[in-house]
Amino acid sequence: MDPLRVRAALRTPLIGAAALGAATVIVAVLQDRLGVPTPSSVFILAVAAVALVGGRVAVLVAAVLAFLLYDFLLVDPRYAFTVKDPGEWVNLVLLLAIGLLVGQLAALLRLRQDTAVTREREARALFSVSRELATRPSTLAVLPRLVAIVRDEARLTRAYISVDEGGANRRVVADTGRGGAPPEPPGHRVLRRRPGSEPAEWVAVHTGKRLGRERTGPGTETYRVAMMTGERPIGSLWALRAREDGPLGAVETRLLAAVADQVAQALEQDRLTAAARDAEVARRSDDLKSVLLESVSHDLRTPLAAIRAAAGSLIDEDVELAAEDRRATAEMIDREADHLNRIVTNLLDLSRVEAGALRVERDAFDIGDLLEGTIERARRRFVDRRLEVALGDAPPVDVDAILLDQVVANLL
Repeated sequence: MDPLRVRAALRTPLIGAAALGAATVIVAVLQDRLGVPTPSSVFILAVAAVALVGGRVAVLVAAVLAFLLYDFLLVDPRYAFTVKDPGEWVNLVLLLAIGLLVGQLAALLRLRQDTAVTREREARALFSVSRELATRPSTLAVLPRLVAIVRDEARLTRAYISVDEGGANRRVVADTGRGGAPPEPPGHRVLRRRPGSEPAEWVAVHTGKRLGRERTGPGTETYRVAMMTGERPIGSLWALRAREDGPLGAVETRLLAAVADQVAQALEQDRLTAAARDAEVARRSDDLKSVLLESVSHDLRTPLAAIRAAAGSLIDEDVELAAEDRRATAEMIDREADHLNRIVTNLLDLSRVEAGALRVERDAFDIGDLLEGTIERARRRFVDRRLEVALGDAPPVDVDAILLDQVVANLL
């Protein structure tokens, strides 16, 4: 057993014994040595001291023991539970009554103090969770910090969050433990919510699976809180606690339920945001495709018109063309056909980009050598335009040669 737990369990009995022993010695000195009449009120201080560290049961035991100690050791006849002077009965009864009253009041004040401290701790934990979610870059990024808060505040041995991925598949997205995703235990407790302000309760469930104790840990109790968005489950918050620490109390249960609800809403908000973003991207993509289609239609008609006109000149027998003109017309048809081919290639590349099938083959190239062919083709096409190239001492570039050629050709 943990020495700290043993020390905590023995704290109240030891303090009570020390307080009652000290009170007995003080009363004996005051009564027998100094002649102070009926100094029994000193025992009330001992009972109050016990009330500050123990509960109401400890106060009741301390008050009764103070009554018996005073009667047995300090009231004549000594060492007997009888009273010679009837007036001493008044002192004994008052000692017992006042001891119980003072002790109960002190215990009540301590209970309220402990409750206030617990509420403050719960509020600070919930504030930390809310702050993490409010300032999150993404919900998945802050989940490890959230499960760490839950583990520390609820005194758990382990806490983790899993999300449903369809069917019986689940994926652990945050875990304070180590050793991979823990399996669902054959027996655990599930938090059952109730309508209105009725408190939730833990219900034991069994999955029928067989699982070794070494997988979940000996002496460990497992709790699960379903994360819901409306009626749709999206995951679970799991909590593992040592059985010697006792079951989860109301404070720990509220904390787990609040964290599960906030994480569920944050994950749903992320999903809706992503869906809205995808819809906006799809809308803009459709708009871009419409604009691109109009542009491509114009680009296709221009070289087609030139090709048809040139072809018509070659076919028309009434038009006599010199050999040089006939050659120039054929070269124009070739250039416009090459232009059409480039447009079709770009459209195919665009489809490959959208489908994710475009593969980039990168390597180091000298930019001057790489663009020499592209520039020469442009010079032949734009014979009436001036084209100057100034590269200087450019370092090698890490690119896909074919794609860069297409980029520069499209820009030109």
